[in-house]
Amino acid sequence: MHYSFGGAPAIGFAIAFCVFWGIVPNPVIQTPSGQSLFWEMWVMIFMTQSHLFIVVFRAYFNKTIFKAYRRRLIFIPILVLAGCMLSKWFLVSLLVLNTWWDVYHSSLQTFGIGRLYDREYGNPKELGRRWDFGLALVSYFGVLLAGVMFMDHVSKFANFHAVGSVFFTNIPYFVSGKLGIISRISSLVILAYIVAYVLRYAGYIKQGYVVPWQKVLLFSLTALVSVLAWGFNTFGMAYIIMNFFHAWQYFGIMIWAEKRHMTELFHFQKFSYGQYMAIGVFLLIALLFGLWVLYVVPPYSAGRLGISILATIATMHFWFDGFIWSVRKGDI
Repeated sequence: MHYSFGGAPAIGFAIAFCVFWGIVPNPVIQTPSGQSLFWEMWVMIFMTQSHLFIVVFRAYFNKTIFKAYRRRLIFIPILVLAGCMLSKWFLVSLLVLNTWWDVYHSSLQTFGIGRLYDREYGNPKELGRRWDFGLALVSYFGVLLAGVMFMDHVSKFANFHAVGSVFFTNIPYFVSGKLGIISRISSLVILAYIVAYVLRYAGYIKQGYVVPWQKVLLFSLTALVSVLAWGFNTFGMAYIIMNFFHAWQYFGIMIWAEKRHMTELFHFQKFSYGQYMAIGVFLLIALLFGLWVLYVVPPYSAGRLGISILATIATMHFWFDGFIWSVRKGDI
């Protein structure tokens, strides 16, 4: 198991810190949809969109996974894309859903990595599982509900104005009047859960549980960076920070888990450095996809078909990851 995953949140925050203080340049770049700052373009287009796409390497090119879930992997993406093209209601609903599904999905990635560290240390696969799941949700959703970026997520419901839904369009206005109470309740829940979590794990340690320091690092840094990003929008770069380290981890997990299958896919087994060559091709394909998004279907100015394709890719990424990765079932 690669041990750098736990430090990814700190890397994302460090980049934002360096960009904010001018230590790392952040030039204005001309893109097809207008001008953009380099790091916003790199993280939000290249890293984010590419990491959504590369799920295909496990879902479709891992023969074991594809055989197990063939029908859903083939037919559901077609149906979702068709729904986006045929129904504006469906498309808008999917775009709003993906805003929240992204947060849930990111929390589960942290949860899954933590469970991998437990497995590496020989801990029982069910021990503390539900508590880790709760901590991952608290670190993302809880902090988001308590922080300044909550309203930014809620504002996505305004997109329902495009389909004439008064009820959904007015959700941001209703929530904006309840922000104080939502933040206070969420903060109390977070603190109470952390105390309960520590006490529970203290009991597990007495029963022989071995504490993986990498898991402690992962959860601690994720929670801290989440507070700084979702909670306070530090440096005004919350999305860049959170998306960077999530995508960084996902690329790392994909390479760690699928490098053998990639080597076979590209027929590089006969080469001494075949795995490294396969990883290089994999990263090149991800980069090319990012360029395709940037120059052919830029998210902020794409037409109906382009938005539908990107929405489908995002939805399938979130959904596929729910069943093609399972530490408990031994799929990874």
